[in-house]
Amino acid sequence: GRSGRDPAETALAVEVSAWWAVPLLATLESAVAVASARAAKAEAARGGAAARDSGEAAAMSSLVLSARLCGALAAQLPRWPLAFCQVESCAAAELQPLVAAFASLEGTAHAEWARLA
Repeated sequence: GRSGRDPAETALAVEVSAWWAVPLLATLESAVAVASARAAKAEAARGGAAARDSGEAAAMSSLVLSARLCGALAAQLPRWPLAFCQVESCAAAELQPLVAAFASLEGTAHAEWARLA
């Protein structure tokens, strides 16, 4: 095996990882915003009644799923470059803002779910 890193190969691996991660982040941000709005609207329409309708339940489930996906992506994203480049380690500081964004969105989705639950 190689002991060193090829900077060009590493840079390409980081670029490919970001190419996948950025649209995923945008999709999940949209999903969280839509689910939050739907759940809040359904809650307001319900007017304090105990029973949730299927739309509100689906929106709440969407928030939980989005939070779990964001948490998984935040945990796995730093490892993605290793899948794309054949090096022993891949320091990808460029991906840290994306990791932080996924982690932040996970927190947002959890907070919205808790607020509406």
